[in-house]
Amino acid sequence: MPGPLDDSTPEERRHASRRLWLLALWLTLFVVTRVAVADAEPDPLTPAQRTWLETHPRIVIGVGEDWPTR
Repeated sequence: MPGPLDDSTPEERRHASRRLWLLALWLTLFVVTRVAVADAEPDPLTPAQRTWLETHPRIVIGVGEDWPTR
């Protein structure tokens, strides 16, 4: 089965290789930046709220009065 670069010139293959490396570099920088930003954001919850969530790991949300409880 022929590949997409079989009929391409060496210059076209180098260009495709460069584009692939640039895409990989961009994706890596994007992920690293997002992780750094996520770590820098403060916790929006107070310590009391965080403690409550830790002591109540299962939260059931219901809408309306006609829904049965578990």
